[in-house]
Amino acid sequence: MYNNEVRDSLAAIKYQNQKEYADFYIMEIKKRKLKQLKNLRIDLILPVPLHKRKKRKRGFNQAMLFAEGIGEILHVPASDCVLFRTKYTKPLKSLNPRERLASMEHSFWASDEVKGKRVLLVDDIYTTGATAESCTRALKAAGAEDVWVFCVAIGYGE
Repeated sequence: MYNNEVRDSLAAIKYQNQKEYADFYIMEIKKRKLKQLKNLRIDLILPVPLHKRKKRKRGFNQAMLFAEGIGEILHVPASDCVLFRTKYTKPLKSLNPRERLASMEHSFWASDEVKGKRVLLVDDIYTTGATAESCTRALKAAGAEDVWVFCVAIGYGE
């Protein structure tokens, strides 16, 4: 659950470059979710992409840290060169659910590398599902067979 401790540690990863917190979450994923993830028979793991402007400013994509960690656990490739954010959007936390969906519409594009593949989409936080929905639409449009969404934390009451 996206409680104060999780919020603070995920923010530390994103904004203070404290990537050691990502290692903690990856170990927790291995302990708690390994069997479920293996059962999905994933072909490819993709992080929710940052817009290139935001990635340049931050220096890395926190979702890619989690995607790579899950990929190592499952022995499945993780790539940040398949799904792209094509539209710069303002931070979603300032928007209500309807505004989030509208903001994310047509914000992503996927290459045909996903055609026929079972894809695991990875992000840090799931709140309204607007980002996951938009990414999934792009992946399915590019031919992904199945798309599952895995987030480190889920917001509640939003």
